[in-house]
Amino acid sequence: MRYLWLVFLTLFIGIGALFVYQNQAPVTVQFRIDWINMSFGLSRVPIFVPILLALVCGILVTVSYLFGYHALLRLRNNFQRSEIYRLKKLVLLERGKNKQLQLENQKKRPSFPPQNSEQLDTSVSPDNQIPPAEEQENSLIPQEDKKENG
Repeated sequence: MRYLWLVFLTLFIGIGALFVYQNQAPVTVQFRIDWINMSFGLSRVPIFVPILLALVCGILVTVSYLFGYHALLRLRNNFQRSEIYRLKKLVLLERGKNKQLQLENQKKRPSFPPQNSEQLDTSVSPDNQIPPAEEQENSLIPQEDKKENG
């Protein structure tokens, strides 16, 4: 696989040489554009010359288009990278502002000590979840009534 490109290049050159060898017949090439009075002509040129010339022109046009398109993609990529950098800076700035506002808000908010010396637990855990509706109804019935009905 490492030298596969070399094999393809050798095949391409060999096929090209075979094409040149087989197409030695002389031809007359004429190019005329009447509306601007331009004409161009060559006589007794081997047929492979105009064919290879057209191939080379096609390759040049394709390569120039691809280089231009590649340059455009690189410009877009650079613009997007700079935009990402700018947005990351804005996010960091806003995070700093948010932390500052939280600190100011904590300073302004009065802190009341809990009624008991224990801290109030506001987190949800399996032990302090809200019981289902059936258990809530049963907990509203006094214990004495439960014994009498049960």
